[in-house]
Amino acid sequence: MDLPLEFDYLTRRSAFRELLTLAAAAYAGAPRITATDEEIWRAFPRGYVGGWVQGRLRGCIQLWPLDGRRTADFLIGARGEETLGADDLSAVCTSHHTIWYFAGLTVEPEWQGRGLGAHLFAEAMVRWHRDLPWSPPIRFATLGYSDEARGFIAGFGMEEVRPGDEAVDGFARYARVVDSEEELFGIVGSARAAADRKGRLVVA
Repeated sequence: MDLPLEFDYLTRRSAFRELLTLAAAAYAGAPRITATDEEIWRAFPRGYVGGWVQGRLRGCIQLWPLDGRRTADFLIGARGEETLGADDLSAVCTSHHTIWYFAGLTVEPEWQGRGLGAHLFAEAMVRWHRDLPWSPPIRFATLGYSDEARGFIAGFGMEEVRPGDEAVDGFARYARVVDSEEELFGIVGSARAAADRKGRLVVA
């Protein structure tokens, strides 16, 4: 049986509570702050795109506009992700100091490996390209906190800028600069094509 997906920003308090439940399941009761920090969510809810199946939040992808001046030490691995807070977000997203940080891709355990992550990334990139004030050059960053994250990093074309053994938290840092609208359109189009190849989610 094919199951249709529904996507939306997590703008409601009830949706954030769903994310807390999802994160507790996905991270075995010890979720990363990227999925639980309510102050950051309140500061930038458009950075949270969720995927619902049968009325339940099954996955979420998060993107934060970090202020590169305040978070340079984090971005080079000199402090851990758990130290980030709402004050580290860029007050003006169009500032050339803004670093768009992929803060997490959280999928319910029973839905991992079934294409939900690809659909989430595609839907989020389409929405963010439409709704966020992106203007090249656009600077993206993330860290390799899991095998799933490293798979996403490879697909997005990010390059390692600091190996894990040189970071205080043991996670490598990755970055990519998108220099043109054509390059950005290519990323969005590739994400959508990858999701289309997956088709709809199918019950195991």
